[in-house]
Amino acid sequence: MLVDAANEPLACAVLDPERDELFSAARGQGAWLDGRRIRVRDAVPLSQALVSCQWGFGKLALPGARAVVGRIVDEIGAVRIPGSGTLELCWVAAGRLHGWMQPDAKDWDWLPGALLVREAGGQAVDVTEGVAVRWSLAGAAGTVDALRGLLSA
Repeated sequence: MLVDAANEPLACAVLDPERDELFSAARGQGAWLDGRRIRVRDAVPLSQALVSCQWGFGKLALPGARAVVGRIVDEIGAVRIPGSGTLELCWVAAGRLHGWMQPDAKDWDWLPGALLVREAGGQAVDVTEGVAVRWSLAGAAGTVDALRGLLSA
Protein backbone atom coordinates (compact mmCIF):
# COMPACT_ATOMS: atom_id res chain seq x y z
CA MET A 1 0.00 0.00 0.00
CA LEU A 2 1.21 3.47 -0.89
CA VAL A 3 0.06 6.34 1.36
CA ASP A 4 0.31 10.13 1.21
CA ALA A 5 1.68 12.46 3.90
CA ALA A 6 -1.65 12.29 5.80
CA ASN A 7 -1.46 8.45 5.88
CA GLU A 8 -4.32 8.22 3.37
CA PRO A 9 -3.97 5.44 0.80
CA LEU A 10 -2.93 6.35 -2.74
CA ALA A 11 -2.71 2.85 -4.18
CA CYS A 12 -3.01 -0.72 -3.00
CA ALA A 13 -2.89 -4.31 -4.17
CA VAL A 14 -4.39 -7.22 -2.23
CA LEU A 15 -3.73 -10.82 -3.22
CA ASP A 16 -6.13 -13.58 -2.19
CA PRO A 17 -3.87 -16.62 -2.57
CA GLU A 18 -6.70 -19.09 -1.91
CA ARG A 19 -8.67 -17.85 -4.93
CA ASP A 20 -5.68 -16.59 -6.93
CA GLU A 21 -7.31 -13.16 -7.21
CA LEU A 22 -5.57 -9.80 -7.27
CA PHE A 23 -7.53 -6.72 -6.18
CA SER A 24 -6.02 -3.32 -6.91
CA ALA A 25 -6.94 0.34 -6.73
CA ALA A 26 -5.37 3.76 -7.14
CA ARG A 27 -6.95 6.99 -5.95
CA GLY A 28 -9.04 8.43 -8.77
CA GLN A 29 -8.37 5.45 -11.05
CA GLY A 30 -11.00 2.91 -9.97
CA ALA A 31 -10.87 -0.54 -8.42
CA TRP A 32 -9.99 -3.73 -10.23
CA LEU A 33 -10.07 -7.50 -9.82
CA ASP A 34 -7.65 -9.32 -12.09
CA GLY A 35 -7.80 -6.42 -14.54
CA ARG A 36 -11.62 -6.15 -14.59
CA ARG A 37 -13.37 -3.08 -13.15
CA ILE A 38 -15.38 -3.82 -9.97
CA ARG A 39 -18.30 -1.99 -8.33
CA VAL A 40 -20.00 -2.18 -4.94
CA ARG A 41 -23.49 -3.64 -4.75
CA ASP A 42 -26.48 -1.34 -4.59
CA ALA A 43 -27.91 -0.77 -1.13
CA VAL A 44 -30.76 -3.01 0.03
CA PRO A 45 -32.66 -3.01 3.31
CA LEU A 46 -30.44 -4.38 6.07
CA SER A 47 -32.85 -7.28 6.53
CA GLN A 48 -31.80 -8.43 3.03
CA ALA A 49 -28.11 -7.50 3.25
CA LEU A 50 -25.05 -9.71 3.53
CA VAL A 51 -22.60 -7.91 5.83
CA SER A 52 -19.26 -8.85 7.31
CA CYS A 53 -18.53 -7.89 10.90
CA GLN A 54 -15.65 -8.96 13.11
CA TRP A 55 -16.29 -9.14 16.80
CA GLY A 56 -13.76 -11.72 17.91
CA PHE A 57 -10.30 -11.21 19.38
CA GLY A 58 -11.55 -9.11 22.29
CA LYS A 59 -13.73 -6.78 20.20
CA LEU A 60 -16.81 -7.57 22.33
CA ALA A 61 -14.99 -6.16 25.37
CA LEU A 62 -14.70 -2.74 23.70
CA PRO A 63 -17.07 -0.12 25.14
CA GLY A 64 -20.52 -0.36 23.57
CA ALA A 65 -19.56 -3.14 21.12
CA ARG A 66 -21.76 -5.86 22.65
CA ALA A 67 -24.90 -3.70 22.30
CA VAL A 68 -24.09 -2.92 18.65
CA VAL A 69 -23.54 -6.61 17.92
CA GLY A 70 -26.98 -7.34 19.38
CA ARG A 71 -28.53 -4.84 16.97
CA ILE A 72 -26.52 -6.34 14.09
CA VAL A 73 -27.87 -9.81 14.85
CA ASP A 74 -31.43 -8.46 15.09
CA GLU A 75 -31.39 -6.26 11.96
CA ILE A 76 -29.06 -7.69 9.30
CA GLY A 77 -30.18 -10.46 6.97
CA ALA A 78 -26.92 -12.46 7.11
CA VAL A 79 -23.58 -11.84 8.80
CA ARG A 80 -20.32 -13.43 7.64
CA ILE A 81 -17.16 -13.51 9.70
CA PRO A 82 -14.56 -15.02 7.37
CA GLY A 83 -11.51 -13.55 9.09
CA SER A 84 -9.47 -11.17 6.93
CA GLY A 85 -10.82 -7.64 7.17
CA THR A 86 -8.89 -6.52 4.11
CA LEU A 87 -10.26 -9.37 1.98
CA GLU A 88 -13.77 -8.78 3.27
CA LEU A 89 -13.45 -5.16 2.12
CA CYS A 90 -12.24 -6.43 -1.26
CA TRP A 91 -15.42 -8.51 -1.44
CA VAL A 92 -17.52 -5.41 -0.67
CA ALA A 93 -15.71 -3.58 -3.48
CA ALA A 94 -16.37 -6.50 -5.85
CA GLY A 95 -20.08 -6.67 -4.93
CA ARG A 96 -19.88 -10.00 -3.09
CA LEU A 97 -21.00 -8.43 0.19
CA HIS A 98 -23.29 -5.45 0.79
CA GLY A 99 -21.33 -4.02 3.68
CA TRP A 100 -18.60 -4.28 6.29
CA MET A 101 -18.28 -2.98 9.82
CA GLN A 102 -15.72 -3.39 12.56
CA PRO A 103 -14.92 -1.68 15.84
CA ASP A 104 -11.35 -0.46 16.33
CA ALA A 105 -10.09 -1.64 12.92
CA LYS A 106 -6.33 -1.49 12.50
CA ASP A 107 -4.94 0.69 9.70
CA TRP A 108 -3.16 -2.23 8.01
CA ASP A 109 -6.51 -4.04 7.73
CA TRP A 110 -8.71 -1.02 7.01
CA LEU A 111 -6.85 1.38 4.71
CA PRO A 112 -6.23 -0.83 1.65
CA GLY A 113 -9.80 -2.15 1.61
CA ALA A 114 -11.27 1.30 2.26
CA LEU A 115 -9.50 2.61 -0.85
CA LEU A 116 -10.81 -0.33 -2.89
CA VAL A 117 -14.40 0.30 -1.71
CA ARG A 118 -14.21 4.03 -2.44
CA GLU A 119 -12.74 3.45 -5.89
CA ALA A 120 -15.47 0.87 -6.57
CA GLY A 121 -18.13 3.54 -6.01
CA GLY A 122 -18.86 2.97 -2.33
CA GLN A 123 -18.23 4.73 0.94
CA ALA A 124 -15.69 3.80 3.59
CA VAL A 125 -15.92 5.89 6.75
CA ASP A 126 -14.77 5.94 10.34
CA VAL A 127 -17.44 6.84 12.88
CA THR A 128 -16.19 8.38 16.10
CA GLU A 129 -18.97 10.77 17.13
CA GLY A 130 -21.71 9.38 19.32
CA VAL A 131 -19.96 6.04 19.90
CA ALA A 132 -17.69 4.83 22.69
CA VAL A 133 -15.19 3.26 20.28
CA ARG A 134 -14.37 4.02 16.62
CA TRP A 135 -16.29 1.91 14.09
CA SER A 136 -15.23 1.56 10.45
CA LEU A 137 -18.08 1.09 7.94
CA ALA A 138 -18.05 0.32 4.21
CA GLY A 139 -20.52 -0.35 1.41
CA ALA A 140 -22.87 1.58 -0.85
CA ALA A 141 -23.90 4.97 0.56
CA GLY A 142 -27.32 3.71 1.68
CA THR A 143 -25.78 0.66 3.32
CA VAL A 144 -23.26 2.77 5.23
CA ASP A 145 -26.07 5.05 6.42
CA ALA A 146 -28.08 2.05 7.63
CA LEU A 147 -25.05 0.53 9.38
CA ARG A 148 -24.34 3.88 11.04
CA GLY A 149 -27.89 3.76 12.40
CA LEU A 150 -27.08 0.50 14.21
CA LEU A 151 -24.32 2.22 16.14
CA SER A 152 -26.61 4.60 17.99
CA ALA A 153 -30.00 2.87 17.93
